[in-house]
Amino acid sequence: PLSHLIPGVGVVAARLAGIDDVLGMRLLVLVLSAVTVWLAYLLARDTLGSRLEGAVAATALLTFQGFVVLAAGGPRDKPIMVMLLTWSLLAVVRRQWASAGVLVALTTLTWQPAFPVGALVAAVGMASLGRRALVAPLVRFTVGGLVPTVLCVLGFWLAGALPTFIDAFLVIPLRYTVQTGLVEFLGTNGDALVEGYGPAVWAMLAGMVALAVAASRQLVRNLRGGRAGHEMVMMGAGLLAGLLVSMRGFNGWPDAFVLLPFASLGLAVIVHALRSALPRTGRVVGVGVVGISLAAGGMVSVTSSSEGLPLQRASVRAVLTTLGPDASVLSVEAPQVLVLSGRTSSTRYQMFAGGMSNYIDHHYPGGTDGYARWVEAEEPTVIAVHTNGDFEWLADILERDYVAVGTAPGWTWFVDRTVGNATLDQVRRAQERAQERARRNRR
Repeated sequence: PLSHLIPGVGVVAARLAGIDDVLGMRLLVLVLSAVTVWLAYLLARDTLGSRLEGAVAATALLTFQGFVVLAAGGPRDKPIMVMLLTWSLLAVVRRQWASAGVLVALTTLTWQPAFPVGALVAAVGMASLGRRALVAPLVRFTVGGLVPTVLCVLGFWLAGALPTFIDAFLVIPLRYTVQTGLVEFLGTNGDALVEGYGPAVWAMLAGMVALAVAASRQLVRNLRGGRAGHEMVMMGAGLLAGLLVSMRGFNGWPDAFVLLPFASLGLAVIVHALRSALPRTGRVVGVGVVGISLAAGGMVSVTSSSEGLPLQRASVRAVLTTLGPDASVLSVEAPQVLVLSGRTSSTRYQMFAGGMSNYIDHHYPGGTDGYARWVEAEEPTVIAVHTNGDFEWLADILERDYVAVGTAPGWTWFVDRTVGNATLDQVRRAQERAQERARRNRR
């Protein structure tokens, strides 16, 4: 729920400031992403005991193309999740157990699969204290985690939406969601990971390997009686949990966000090891890495800019203005249309991929076929359909009763045939001209 509630705060702020809703949401997520960079610095500094290594970890995040893209190009849930997760790791390192519990709960309320990561890091941290000192931290962590969770559940209950919360937060992910794992994803769509993070994907891999090696070595020392370095073992446990989570569900490159705090920390570990072996050389290399990372991050931020939003805005404005204010809108996995137009869809059902159609089959009268009959009876003026979606249950209706009048980044427009050929042609030309103007303005 927080992945939607937090951007909603950006909408409220945007309307108070008199700016666009999407801009308000993006500005808020951008600020939270900047906070993530600061938290990555603190995490590496406190874990490794050096400000230089903290700077290496913080600037490393800026080289990860996917992090930069979603920081300014959302709003999406992953930037919010990674900020809260990094904060929770820092709280564990600092032994702030109540805060860690709160933050792990907030992370989970943003993206459920992140729970094992934060929980395992906290468990390893508490275990390092010994049995006698374990009880108080465990109580603080548990109570801290219960507070936001109970408040969230109470809020849904007061709103009369507790069954919806249970379905969305627990039942659908556990019973209906269909996912690919990391191994399968790399085997069938591995190029997408490189496209998502750019050349820095290899730096991410190097960082995770370095952290795993350092954590393993420290674990061996601790098992032999060593008393220092528990922080590194905690971070290694978090990396392991993140990889295990990814093995179960990895649907696209943004799912690797759960690994980003550990990848950036691992790169700082490499510089730390070099400084330990060759202090002067290591320091020069560390400063050089920070400078290169800042330059690379600036380049990524410029080259990864997308023209998608201006084209979407232009298309929505052209189509719905031409059809008029009385035109009804149905979104099929294209909620962007609703956000950009301020319109309300004819139904609350928006998503059908990833197992959601199975949920509808079990809960909607007649399943997806029954839903298709409802769409047919409702006769929305325009249907926005996700471009790459597979909606067999809707295909007959679209072919018989609607005409495709163009596309925008992410969806295809279908307009009811009954508006007449003249209006269909007018809509088609209007949205084509609007998008061409938007492209020229971008140049």
